[in-house]
Amino acid sequence: MTRLEFIEGSSSKFWETEVKGKSLVTRFGRIGGEARMTEKRFASPQLAQAELAKLVAQKEKKGYLHSTRAKPAHGTAPAVSPRLSTPAAPLKHAWSGPLVKPKGDERRVDRRPLVTGDVVISRADESDHHELVCADRLTGKPRWVLAPEDVASTNFGLFAPMSGVMVAHGELLLVPTKYSVVAVNLSSGKVKWRVEERVDLSEPSAIVVHDGSAWRTLGTKLTEIPLGKPKLESHFTVPSSSRFFGGLHADEETLVVMANKRFLGVSWKNPKKASWNRSSAELAFPGVGFTTDLVILPLCFAPHGFHSGVCAVDREKGKERWCVGLTRIEDQEKRWGITELAVVDGTVLVKDWGGHLLRLDAQSGATLWEAKPSTRPSGRRGPHGRFAVGEGTVYSVQVDGSKTLLVALDLSTGKELYRLPTPKNDTFSTASRPIFHEGWLYVQGRAALHAFGAAR
Repeated sequence: MTRLEFIEGSSSKFWETEVKGKSLVTRFGRIGGEARMTEKRFASPQLAQAELAKLVAQKEKKGYLHSTRAKPAHGTAPAVSPRLSTPAAPLKHAWSGPLVKPKGDERRVDRRPLVTGDVVISRADESDHHELVCADRLTGKPRWVLAPEDVASTNFGLFAPMSGVMVAHGELLLVPTKYSVVAVNLSSGKVKWRVEERVDLSEPSAIVVHDGSAWRTLGTKLTEIPLGKPKLESHFTVPSSSRFFGGLHADEETLVVMANKRFLGVSWKNPKKASWNRSSAELAFPGVGFTTDLVILPLCFAPHGFHSGVCAVDREKGKERWCVGLTRIEDQEKRWGITELAVVDGTVLVKDWGGHLLRLDAQSGATLWEAKPSTRPSGRRGPHGRFAVGEGTVYSVQVDGSKTLLVALDLSTGKELYRLPTPKNDTFSTASRPIFHEGWLYVQGRAALHAFGAAR
């Protein structure tokens, strides 16, 4: 096994890989934290070995150094046994950033910040004026601000309430706006290019990057924008009755697109058509999970008597492996709908609208543990909030009566560890989506972006 480490400033990361037959298995993460694993298959062991050599050379250029340790550092969980993880020390409030007042129906707005390198980027809304604010992720000190007038002389908001998720790729920040995709230089905040789409997108639209291109749903089309030569290219379309609803989720092999009441599976080998589709009445964007051979989908099983559930399908043909119903239709708690879903170290974390957080075995769907909220939402039918995972801890946004809290749970057992302090003069929102990055937690409240770090 080849292991490299990068320890500099606040960064302390490892990356290790090995060839197993025709597969290249890679593990990476923060030293002492949770390990993530990917597996890529090749036509021959020789091709897998060649890919390993190329990746090692790339890491060396980025400053990674070879380590003599053949096993993960102490506290780094192997990819399939996260139950051995030890929760990190409690996080403390570090700083609060710019205004991020939500617009419209905040249950349908993905209000997660973006953390990349040494910066955090959030959306600031004031009246009908929408801006992006880039700040130092450790201090909260602003780096740059991008306003609508910096992109085009139009009177529409740059980041409309229904706009999708921005992504970072190299030195570029890619932002899907209501009418276009904008590429921004991460260091300066200057617009590098903009591709017009000439369609008024009334529904959310996300963006993913794969093999040098940005991909986005556009009405009934899946579109591609090559980053080296930005222009809009359409790939395949769906009937108008199955209009894309905006959700995009991908790994190195598969793209999953959410159309109206259905999921479409697309192989990157042939992105001009869908390989499979699964129907669902679930219209939220809780996420899609990937294992080596499975895609984990959040679904609605109305014909089977369930409001919501989770289904695992074969990533190549979409054939069902297992399905688990989480909430029966007659459930008086109205726990219908999935708020968040993620695959963590070979298991599935899923949260329903009633605030119940479950951990399932990814291969069988068996329940490993369930964490129930202390109280139900007071007179509310909206989602209970999202979650993030890092260093053996699940950070979950929970509704407790009239309050919205940020709770830390043990990833191994689901037991509550502590509650993070509510920032002064602000509250968390059910639309808040925490992000964990290199020992820090970032979450948007109703009035500001808040950062939590380990006590120093």
